Amino acid sequence: MLSVTFTLTGREKTFTKKGLEECVSTFLKEYGEAIDEVVKIHIVDVEDNSEQMTAQGKKSCATFLRGFQLKVVQ
Repeated sequence: MLSVTFTLTGREKTFTKKGLEECVSTFLKEYGEAIDEVVKIHIVDVEDNSEQMTAQGKKSCATFLRGFQLKVVQ
């Protein structure tokens, strides 16, 4: 299980799902119009929180999310 927190301008949204693709897909379905507002993406393995990854910066986050967005569309 992964917990992914998307930090946007003035708010955060967290999704906990089986995998990264499910978390990102849910974010894109619910907040896809806000891709350019995301300033940080923090991924944590719920079962071992020493396993973490963070993407930070609007360009980096947008690139990460658009890559998933393309995969979902295909």
